[in-house]
Amino acid sequence: MFRPPSSGASTDLEVFSPLIGTGGEASKPSLIQAISSGTKKYKSKEIIQRTFPHNSPEVVRSQLPLILHGQSESAVVDTGAKENVMSEKLARKLNLTVHKLGEATHNFVNAIGQNIKAIGYAEIRCSLREEPSQFSDTRFWIFPKMAVPLVVGRKFLEQTKGLTKLRHCLQKIIPSKGLNLRDLHIELPRWRLSCRVGDSTVLANPDTGSDLDLISSSYVRQSGFRLRNLKSNRQYVQFADGSQKRLSGVGSVPFGLGFSAKE
Repeated sequence: MFRPPSSGASTDLEVFSPLIGTGGEASKPSLIQAISSGTKKYKSKEIIQRTFPHNSPEVVRSQLPLILHGQSESAVVDTGAKENVMSEKLARKLNLTVHKLGEATHNFVNAIGQNIKAIGYAEIRCSLREEPSQFSDTRFWIFPKMAVPLVVGRKFLEQTKGLTKLRHCLQKIIPSKGLNLRDLHIELPRWRLSCRVGDSTVLANPDTGSDLDLISSSYVRQSGFRLRNLKSNRQYVQFADGSQKRLSGVGSVPFGLGFSAKE
């Protein structure tokens, strides 16, 4: 989530991976897209998504093949979430026992701050498909509807070393053309990444479960960045709970990681 420097007025901004900018070199201006939001969970009333320039590669998604309850399934990798989540349909397919919510509650929200309610959770014996001997009992929160059937969060990825030592287990896929871009944000941001947007230092919420990067459109207007109309095939984004939202603009901003974009 983007935030302006503490010395000025605070405006919350959401940014999702893939983030552009490496090493000590500022990235080229990148595209952003705006989306309206009536939520009160964020200080701004609109969100902007930043995507790659038109001449950049296709969106590439990461998934991790798993063995769940003795069956092979692939999960979306999402560093923006701590918890693991699963659709009710997949839970039925795996014949899992779903524990209804009592004291074991957890707050989930989509990318525009709308609450997402879990129906319960299941404890599952789980391992990476390529490391079947390394298994553990893992909790998955169950939702009645999801954009994807299975998501593993940061805690699981750290424990299994799925993004470090065992990164070779990841599979890269390119989604079919015509499918909506996804933003699988399911929890309030926990990590921050220092970035430069224009002349300002801001803090971003890195999230590998998203095809998009989001910032507040009010911040874009405040910073003097210009917005343009969207192409017809990129006007909608799908959230973790399966809902969709129409986008409202596209523009270009100087963007870099942890340093001044002017350097």
